[in-house]
Amino acid sequence: MNLYSATRQDLPADAPRRQFLLRAADWALLPRDPVTTSKLYMAFHEASGIDHEELMTSPMSKLPLPFFHPHLIHPGDDYDIRKRFRHINASFMWHPIMWLPTELTKPRFSENDNGYVDAIEDSESAMVRIFLELSAASIYDTATGGWLDVLGLYGLDSTDERTHSRVAAWLAGEADPVLDTIDLSPYFAYPEAQDWALLTTTEIREPLLGASYYRVAEDSLTILDVFSDPVRYKDPAHNGDSLTPLRTELTSLLKMAEVMYRSVDASDFNLPDGYTTMVDVLSEHRAKVENFSGTHDGFINEIMPDLTDLFTEIRTEYVGFLRVLLDIIHAYEDLGDPSDPAWAETSTDTSEEE
Repeated sequence: MNLYSATRQDLPADAPRRQFLLRAADWALLPRDPVTTSKLYMAFHEASGIDHEELMTSPMSKLPLPFFHPHLIHPGDDYDIRKRFRHINASFMWHPIMWLPTELTKPRFSENDNGYVDAIEDSESAMVRIFLELSAASIYDTATGGWLDVLGLYGLDSTDERTHSRVAAWLAGEADPVLDTIDLSPYFAYPEAQDWALLTTTEIREPLLGASYYRVAEDSLTILDVFSDPVRYKDPAHNGDSLTPLRTELTSLLKMAEVMYRSVDASDFNLPDGYTTMVDVLSEHRAKVENFSGTHDGFINEIMPDLTDLFTEIRTEYVGFLRVLLDIIHAYEDLGDPSDPAWAETSTDTSEEE
């Protein structure tokens, strides 16, 4: 089915694009392993210049999004990127995320019987909705992993330092005959089909979240397998004898896993007795990693099995969500090409564990 109304304007076939963090056949949703996801978050922060606390993250996406503070936007006001963040790198203003239409960034609300306005989506759902819109409008091209070069679309060389200086002056408040006219709203389906992304997000949120939990566990197990193998994991500076680099990398993995599993509690996962959230479980494992004082072999034999068991349990618990998600994806042509979903590559056969 085509999710858009016939009124949406298509991007020019030769619209300029740039690669940024994602690869060809890569969905912006469904994260990778915690280590890679952490690096993607950091790379987004460094490229954009936007502070960490002004970036939204979600266990359902590979990338963060700027927190647009939509509650500060009053009815009738236009979204002005220049007023929302303490700092933006001018060199990043080629990216379409920095030029999203006001309607796209507002959370969806409904008015109840008492006349009060209730939010009907949280920030994580809003992130999913925005990424769906970006893909469906071909602002982000899943097939190539390329993002629309907005400045290039308007005839500016986004890689030229003179353009960066011009953008910096505009960000500082100066008028600009080109930058003042940039508007991506014709490429989205407002207002005729403005609810499709919200409805789709509502439909896929639960399986997407579960599939994300599965994917993080699956990829983490691959990393743990490498960490446990002295042939594949060596620290050249210490001939593989030092625990320092291994402990550092494993600590980073567990810290990011805590972020990505922050919503998991005893109500939707069979946590060990005495624990109420997955963060508590992962934090205790991380403390054991950080405080371990034995030998390298002892670390591999004492620490790794428990972590492997934990991530194996998570993988088994959530693998079914990936199957459901893939079934849904096959029904929506604008969510990506389901014939070869590289973003979902994995074995869903858990017969050995069940």
